[in-house]
Amino acid sequence: MPVGVMISDCRASLDLVTIHGVEPERVRRFRDLRVPEEAWRAFETGESAALVGETIARRYGWKPGDLVSLPRLRGIAFTVRGIMPESGAATDSLIYVPLAFMQRSSLGQGIANQIWARLRPGEGPAEAARAIDEELRSRGTRTHTRPEEEFLQSTTADVRQVVRLAQVLAWIAVGVLLLAVANAISLAVRERASELAVMRTFGYTPALLCALVCLEGVAVSLLGGGVGVAAAAVALARSAVGFGVEGVVFRPDLGAAGILEGLVVAAAVGAFGALPAAWIATRRPIVQDLRRVD
Repeated sequence: MPVGVMISDCRASLDLVTIHGVEPERVRRFRDLRVPEEAWRAFETGESAALVGETIARRYGWKPGDLVSLPRLRGIAFTVRGIMPESGAATDSLIYVPLAFMQRSSLGQGIANQIWARLRPGEGPAEAARAIDEELRSRGTRTHTRPEEEFLQSTTADVRQVVRLAQVLAWIAVGVLLLAVANAISLAVRERASELAVMRTFGYTPALLCALVCLEGVAVSLLGGGVGVAAAAVALARSAVGFGVEGVVFRPDLGAAGILEGLVVAAAVGAFGALPAAWIATRRPIVQDLRRVD
């Protein structure tokens, strides 16, 4: 199936919108588009109808019946006929319009820049890709056909490198925060050395005092980490930042797993940051700390 792909910014350079021009009568063979039948019929029969992913619809406040114009995307204008429910797939941030409409309004008659092919049972992807390329080459068009998984891996290679770099920077930031927490807890424990000594005279064991100090570090770190994670989640949910590569748009999303991971890291930073100060405080002679005057 021939497909037209257009991608451009909407409000800012990283605010990307991707439109796929498809043949309505054939697209369901390739994509599981879960939309109400009424919306689907409107998409099939409407000249400038569009199906919009729930993520991008929510981002821009689009709803069925809205007339949307994108001046930066060759001035294409369409009417939203249906919202594709959010499923965690790439379609959440895509817009589907009829290929014929895209060709008339933007690409040009008979022009498509992607081809989707579905293999028959038992047919090998390498042989099918070679046959497609040879057939189109004989008609004067050079193509490079690959399995969809291989295509996505190659197109996301640069994005994965950026993600790995961001992960390295994030762990460096965690290390810096660990030192900061350790310093803050160390100062707090030093100021309360006499209090800890009194508690030891009342029978508090070194292990219990160490646990109390570490719990204090975890609480402080969780408070700060929780604020940071909440701010990041809100910022990502309201932002329109996206990275587009060959018609595939990637949008950063924290998600429940990311929130949980952030809180776990914050708790670990608090515990490990407080541990050295707690261990030193519980190993000093009680008399020395009782005589301490700040």
